[in-house]
Amino acid sequence: MIASLRGTVIEKTLDACVMECQGVGYAVSCSRAALAQLHKGEPGFVLTLLHVSETNLQLLGFATTEERRMYQRLISVSGVGAKVAMAALAHLSAQDIALALATRDEKRLSSVPGIGRKTAQRMILELTEQVAKEMTGAAVLPLNVGAPNAVQEAAEVLTSLGYLPSEAVTLASSHAGAGACEEIVRAALTAMDKAKTGKP
Repeated sequence: MIASLRGTVIEKTLDACVMECQGVGYAVSCSRAALAQLHKGEPGFVLTLLHVSETNLQLLGFATTEERRMYQRLISVSGVGAKVAMAALAHLSAQDIALALATRDEKRLSSVPGIGRKTAQRMILELTEQVAKEMTGAAVLPLNVGAPNAVQEAAEVLTSLGYLPSEAVTLASSHAGAGACEEIVRAALTAMDKAKTGKP
């Protein structure tokens, strides 16, 4: 199986590219994040998966391993095929999807073309815990009994986004005053971004 491609981007459209690698041009249907880092006429790199159907072979391109894993999780849900999973990754980032799953945000998931309310509910039911484990390699570490629900949920979301469970608990607790779960998560991520860039 072709796991990745590195070459020159010779064509680029709204949802795909053609990458030339050692004289061979590969047509790749790409996620939004993968396309954002590819520029026509310049060297590029994408992680790939080969989607096989009864009538077609399609090479899919992703920006990160987390994004590729999210695609694999999405297509494991009944009613979510390759087309809908790629539409989800064109509409939302892998982190946005993880956040929507962890906060049980049906409205955000169903904003993706091809995902209705019932499918969004099924995704939440089947994927919330799986995504957290897949992206961290371990189950979510629970907070102490009696911790506010919003803080606990925020810690679970941060864990699903790749933070160690202990880091997630500390981050969520330190921003408990931000409000509901999503506000706590956003405040924590903003603080971490500022810390990384050195901005006040």
